[in-house]
Amino acid sequence: MAPAATSELPIRSGPVDKKFYPEPLKLSGALDKFEYEDTTPLIGREFLNVNIVEDLMKSPNSDELLRDLAINISQRGVVFFRAQDNLTNELQKQFVQRLGELSGKPSTSTLHIHPVLNNTSEFGVGDAEISHISSVARRKMFRHDQQPDKRRYDSAQWHSDIQFEANPADYTSLRLTQLPRTGGDTLWASGYEVYDRFSPRYREFLEGLTATFVGDGFIRAAEADPDKVRIYTEPRGSPHNVGKALSAVHPVVRTNPVTGWKSVFALGPFPKRINELHKDESDELLAKLKRMVQESHDLQVRFKWRNPNDIAIWDNRSVFHTATFDYQGLGERFGNRAVGIGEAPYLDPNSKIQINSFVAFFASSHYQIDQMSTTLPYYAEPSTLPGPLPTRGEIEKAERLPSIWPADLRQNALVRGQFVVKYGTGVKENEGHALLTLERIPSIPSPRLYAMYREDGVLYVVMEFRKGRQLSELWPDLTEAQKSHVVAQLRRGMSRLREVPSPGGIFASVEYGPLLHRFFWSPEPDPRINGPFEREEDFSRAMALRSRVGRGSDSPGAWMSTWFARNLPTALRDHTSVFTHGDLQRKNILVEEDTAGDGEGEGEPSFKVTAILDWEDAGWYPSYWEYSCSFIDFSMEDDWPEKLDQILDPWPLEASLLKIVRQDLDY
Repeated sequence: MAPAATSELPIRSGPVDKKFYPEPLKLSGALDKFEYEDTTPLIGREFLNVNIVEDLMKSPNSDELLRDLAINISQRGVVFFRAQDNLTNELQKQFVQRLGELSGKPSTSTLHIHPVLNNTSEFGVGDAEISHISSVARRKMFRHDQQPDKRRYDSAQWHSDIQFEANPADYTSLRLTQLPRTGGDTLWASGYEVYDRFSPRYREFLEGLTATFVGDGFIRAAEADPDKVRIYTEPRGSPHNVGKALSAVHPVVRTNPVTGWKSVFALGPFPKRINELHKDESDELLAKLKRMVQESHDLQVRFKWRNPNDIAIWDNRSVFHTATFDYQGLGERFGNRAVGIGEAPYLDPNSKIQINSFVAFFASSHYQIDQMSTTLPYYAEPSTLPGPLPTRGEIEKAERLPSIWPADLRQNALVRGQFVVKYGTGVKENEGHALLTLERIPSIPSPRLYAMYREDGVLYVVMEFRKGRQLSELWPDLTEAQKSHVVAQLRRGMSRLREVPSPGGIFASVEYGPLLHRFFWSPEPDPRINGPFEREEDFSRAMALRSRVGRGSDSPGAWMSTWFARNLPTALRDHTSVFTHGDLQRKNILVEEDTAGDGEGEGEPSFKVTAILDWEDAGWYPSYWEYSCSFIDFSMEDDWPEKLDQILDPWPLEASLLKIVRQDLDY
């Protein structure tokens, strides 16, 4: 048998109790009184005007606040506070240790003592548990100037702290005390999202793998200058973190015990090999994981350090980070870091992917969503708005966007280049409910809902304006490479949507009410036709009833309605109920040139999807519905049908049958 990737480096793995896995923690709401902004939809949260010492650590309910903060950090990946001028090194250490203790870290885990950057070296600050971040020390110790391509090397250092320890880090806090005039930003990337972007089968493959992690950079630094750099061999925050080997074996995918979500863990410079693979396979997989972080800016967040004592706190179990070394000649960059030690990494086979947490949200928030139509008006938090909400007068005078609907039923207005307002007697609340739901599903490019209210019988849906051109306009002129880039983005987003099953398996509109797709229309409300439906059999039978009601039992084509009633429930069955857009056409997809990305070819720009629009028919439909509805609406004049098979899982038989239904309903 051919050998797997090998190394002469010693391997040590921390103990794992495979019989017991902790339950994910739940927020108490203690932090709700503090204002914050989510830095991106997927990762990052900045708390505004909050002082860690006075508002959190000294509060009478400090434990409750810090526990909820730990959950926030684990869910959002990284959180930020500005100008914490009264946070000393000692208080910073207490802060990080309490975050870990209150969220369930092992009793034997304390704060990490860095194997090199501690008080035993010239780079320390007199405290073994504080690592001094220093641009001066970095130049001396790692000698990056000797790298063949220094700038490229400096941009490639995505990592999670101290993965080479048997018990690696839980929470890291970094407080910068001196900043260059500009530059030196730090970026973080979501390991949850890296894992989520793989197909289910590929995730299963990753979950069966382990990796060997080695802190070889620190070993080389000690070997190169043993008089100044010595590895600290005593316990480094855990009785399991000892010795000078700086190596451990951990799963490639681990469970974050605070959230219960799975995350890719084997990424960055510390994982040296995948133990179950041949060396070339191992190298290829590690490079693939690294590229996913480097090339996917939508799973990253970038933080600009503005003030001395700005602080970032992140969860190393599910986040990777890198500094930006672009400040040479602009001043030095110094800071103090305290790192908590957590548990030995493990993979709970019953833990969830991040997207499943949104399913739980839908289930727990059923009442709130279902009641939204009776609690209008809805207004988003003012801090999330790009400006004051438009007045009714502004809306009526604003630029009109194209619409196929009569003006009294539906109009679209662009106000101040900031808001799109859809309003009229024919506008559906369902679109607003859909946009609120989509805010909980990362990677779906949809506008934010800013307001929804009624005045004089007219519904107003105020949404975020997204720049871009309709894909239908651009498609004929795109190259094959450009089309493939757009298709890949759509595939990723729609796959994410497909992974959110309906709570209870119901077939319904977003707020679990009657279906709003035209196939389920009736002159008067009729639950047999409109739903909602608990069984797919009833969903399929509803289309036959719709045919019969519209046609009448005495019409010449009544036999078709009878045929549908007899055959649709048996022909269209055994499909999962999933969240569905309902009208995925190119006219409802906006794209623009991606100035942040690389071109697809020599001198050729790439395009990014900026928005999927018109969610008014969205809801919980059978898994074949999105593909089939898109199939029956397009012509065969170009290659869009072929690309649709790459964006959505194809259901050709169901689509063909639905096309017959469509022809009958449009008699």
